[in-house]
Amino acid sequence: MTGSRTQKSFLNMQVNTICYFASLFLSFFTRKVFLEGLGREFLGLLSTFQSLLGFLNIAEMGVGATIGFVLYKPIYENDRKSILEILSIMGFIYRWIGSFVLVTGLFLSAFFPLLFSKTDISLAVIYFGFYASLAATSLGYFINYNTTLLLADQKNYVLTGVAQGIAIFRVLLQTILVLTWGNFYLYFDIELLFALLQCALLQRRMGKHYPWLKTDLSQGRSLLKGYPIILRYIRQWSVHKISIFVQNSTLPIIIYSLSSLSVVTLYTNYTAISQKIQGFLSSLAFSASASVGNLVAEANPAKTYGVYRQMFSLLFFSGGVLTLCLYALMDDFVIAWLGREYLLDRPIVFLICLNFFLSTIRGITDQFNCAFGLLSDVWAAVAEAVIFLAVSLPLGYFYGLGGVLLGPVVSLIVIIHLWKPYFLFSRGLKQPYGKYWLLFLQNALLLALPTAATLFLLSRLPSEGLLPNPWLSWILKAALFTATETLLAFLSFYTLLPDFRLAFQRFLHRIPFLHRIPFLHRLPFLRQRPGTQPIKPDGHATKKDNPLPIEDTKSSII
Repeated sequence: MTGSRTQKSFLNMQVNTICYFASLFLSFFTRKVFLEGLGREFLGLLSTFQSLLGFLNIAEMGVGATIGFVLYKPIYENDRKSILEILSIMGFIYRWIGSFVLVTGLFLSAFFPLLFSKTDISLAVIYFGFYASLAATSLGYFINYNTTLLLADQKNYVLTGVAQGIAIFRVLLQTILVLTWGNFYLYFDIELLFALLQCALLQRRMGKHYPWLKTDLSQGRSLLKGYPIILRYIRQWSVHKISIFVQNSTLPIIIYSLSSLSVVTLYTNYTAISQKIQGFLSSLAFSASASVGNLVAEANPAKTYGVYRQMFSLLFFSGGVLTLCLYALMDDFVIAWLGREYLLDRPIVFLICLNFFLSTIRGITDQFNCAFGLLSDVWAAVAEAVIFLAVSLPLGYFYGLGGVLLGPVVSLIVIIHLWKPYFLFSRGLKQPYGKYWLLFLQNALLLALPTAATLFLLSRLPSEGLLPNPWLSWILKAALFTATETLLAFLSFYTLLPDFRLAFQRFLHRIPFLHRIPFLHRLPFLRQRPGTQPIKPDGHATKKDNPLPIEDTKSSII
């Protein structure tokens, strides 16, 4: 448990970035192979399996998030006794959850002949694949529960490195087997085999980092009485988990029930792109989650509010630029990747991108709400799920995929972007709610002009491609468009928004190699500001964990 929070956060970001780009490249290449070798319906089947397993994983009830939250204090105090007790409680609870998931999964499989009546895939393949996936999912409950300590201790780079490394090798092997035999059974055999391998490697790494970690699950029930906070937060988290499941896991099921597995595949082709990028941004934000919790514990309202503003502007800039790039470039990418027959209508693409943007910029507010322990608004989680279903089901019935996608958009706006900021500002940050909307409006206006200019540039480009080869054409268009939008938006934010400027400078000062290049320290982005701590040649500040001051900046552009 050594090393500063800043060092761990940056290491987490580095590992997440490397794994992200490796898995991103691989996923797009292999999806085309799987489409050609196994067919649209098989990929639709995999998406449906993921939704069903997501439904079963509701039984987790937020136990992992609760245990991670409770572990922060004993980790900070190096209280090994409490850590062992808390993880023993988690192991005890997870043993029951894993058993419930297995039994419920077996019961659910009895309805497969009815559920998969529209598909041509044989029931033997469906049952074999589901049972293999169910077994792979259950392993985490029985074996890998103790890896929550890595996340709470800001060593998720260990978990990410092992999990993503295993996933990359698994997909490569599955790709080779698909190209060689195109066998459904082999695909699922590899899935289960590599799940077992991942468990073995993670437990080996846990033994290396925490050789003293010896939990006793038999004492879990009795130890639970000494930690009433765990049960309270589990009850609150469970409702939020149900809402998250409804938003994320039932969407492919609703699309399939109102259309077909082929439409699910068309939709997931696009979301495979947006979810990868959103997952990358979420992983970077998650890398600093323990630091946010520690910041809140300092009980310095002005400092906490200043950091919130900085993180919000940085995420708004990143999410806004990426959303526009997705909307402008996704169709051309799908054409080059899979072909024109896999395109969706532009209104559908717009809804996918809007959902991406709303889901991305919610991250900072969610993170601070969790750090403050603001989980008591269980009614909001119920309302979010109800709004989603009330909009998606009837509109999906009448208007198809577009109607279904309006459900998450409306629920995100009403609950996540109207209520959640109010809850945070009134109960946590103790700031007037109007400040949130002033902050939101400032960031939105700074993004609007670069967006208009870049869209104008897009309209001047040839609609049929810049080059004969679709990949080369897409790469050239993506480079021109992304560079223009990013540069214009960056100049707008950096020049006019002090929150973004300070956050960006803090981020650059965490990159050691930049400070080893002689002329870079003269650039405005890296120039030493008055009152800040000098950077050593190794890239670290001379004072612990604070190379740049945290200011409660007064950004006003309107």
